[in-house]
Amino acid sequence: LPDFLSHVAALELERIPDHLATKYSEQRFSIEYIPQIGYLMKSEGGRFPDDLQRVLPDYTFEFEGDSGDGAGAGAYYSTDKTRELNKQFGDIWHKILDYESAILHDLQKRVVVHAPALYQAVLAAAEIDCLVAFSKCARENNYYRPELTEEANVLYIKNGRHMLME
Repeated sequence: LPDFLSHVAALELERIPDHLATKYSEQRFSIEYIPQIGYLMKSEGGRFPDDLQRVLPDYTFEFEGDSGDGAGAGAYYSTDKTRELNKQFGDIWHKILDYESAILHDLQKRVVVHAPALYQAVLAAAEIDCLVAFSKCARENNYYRPELTEEANVLYIKNGRHMLME
């Protein structure tokens, strides 16, 4: 979309006669999309002077200020091209958000049906992860499993170590 809007802005700027384009060469122009307002031509140099407004009669001043996108203040105009963009695409941002919300809601409905199985899979994965961590720790630190005997109440420790003491 940004490349497309830059192309449309370039086409709009071609309408300005050379002598005025040179005179106002420091004025920066762009087409911006502002949610709930639509597409507008932005002039960073402020409102158009009378001579420039005369050669662009379809430019209707809308407001002056900051669009909230962090790009700074400017004068905003609707033009035949921006009105065409609004008619063709409309408030596309909200349409995208609506589709995104509908897709996520549908995904949620499909996943919740399998919640018990997913919960069991998560528990199994957690247990495997824990056992793998124990195994890795034992290998890295040369830990050994104790040998159990039949003798009651007897505990023999040879070269014993406690992992928390290392």
